[in-house]
Amino acid sequence: MKHLYRIAFALALYAVAVFAFKAATKPHASGSNEGATATSVALPVRPSAETEAELARQIQERSRQLEIQAVHLERMKEAKAQMMTRRREVQSASYAAWTQVLAVNHDHYLRLHDQAQKTPGGQVPCTICDGLSYMKCVTCRDHDGKCITCNGTGRLASDAYCPSCLGKGKCYVCTGSGKMFCPFCDDGMIDVRRPPPSNFPPLY
Repeated sequence: MKHLYRIAFALALYAVAVFAFKAATKPHASGSNEGATATSVALPVRPSAETEAELARQIQERSRQLEIQAVHLERMKEAKAQMMTRRREVQSASYAAWTQVLAVNHDHYLRLHDQAQKTPGGQVPCTICDGLSYMKCVTCRDHDGKCITCNGTGRLASDAYCPSCLGKGKCYVCTGSGKMFCPFCDDGMIDVRRPPPSNFPPLY
């Protein structure tokens, strides 16, 4: 409802501006010419029909844009209200794949962590991921980068925004790239100051 008030207020301001423009450019009846100076002053010219039509078109277009924005904000608000609930469902669905990644790489991680403890800086390059802190996403199907809640459409059956991806259609874990951040390292480095990987897939 607040969005509709904003639209009405914006249109009212726009209408006032148009009225003021027309009033300023409307010719006024001149009084007696007696005592007029030799130098004549040109009166403002009334806007042409084309100009008035353009102003009306701009008002209509602005109204349409404000309505679209209001719908977008309302749908986004509803999606955010359900986001955590839906993402916990996604988290549960990808839990098995996440756990497998942790289990398969557990011993490798411990060896790297032990090596990092023996270095002055407490770091060694991560060889679990691609070295740049990325590995295949365990949340989206076939690492295609699509949100599994809406199958990449960004919408639900009611045309509402998908709460998991907030209408983007992309997997929120890998942001559509098909590659998620490595749970073992920080920017491609195993760091002894970094806590162990989480037992659960991320929610953000």
